[in-house]
Amino acid sequence: QAPVIADCQPGATRDPLLIAAFVVSALATLRPIWIAKYLPLLDLPNHLTAVAVWHYHDDPKWDFARWYDLNLVPLPYWAHYYTVHLLTYVTRSVELANKIFLTGYALALPLGAWALARRFGRSPWLALFAFPLVWNFNLGDGFIAYCAGFAAVPFGLVVVDRHAVEPTW
Repeated sequence: QAPVIADCQPGATRDPLLIAAFVVSALATLRPIWIAKYLPLLDLPNHLTAVAVWHYHDDPKWDFARWYDLNLVPLPYWAHYYTVHLLTYVTRSVELANKIFLTGYALALPLGAWALARRFGRSPWLALFAFPLVWNFNLGDGFIAYCAGFAAVPFGLVVVDRHAVEPTW
């Protein structure tokens, strides 16, 4: 029988210094997303244009239906496109919806590292090292779907490890 690894160290998540360091790091990481009117990510204009055509396709003010046919087959960018498309109904701005999506990505990566560290009995302070990884080459080139998938990996590893310890349907 495999030993059960402690889900977290006692009191580790109640450390006010860790919480403060995490919040300050999160704010510093999110600041570039929110201070720029248009984010200078290489492929981002193409992705946001695709979302805008989809979102405003039937709107006569945009007249996209005259020039474009929608092809909504699943593709690797769907998590990004569909989320931004839905958020645009609320925000009424594709750019703002995308910033919300990027905020989720930028927070998910260190939170996933925190969850992974707790799952394997390591210090949650290690999650602070994930903040610099948010701003990487792939994000700069506009590979947002890849970055979002990369941020989901630690959560997936936690789920796999939980299942390995106690298999369930």
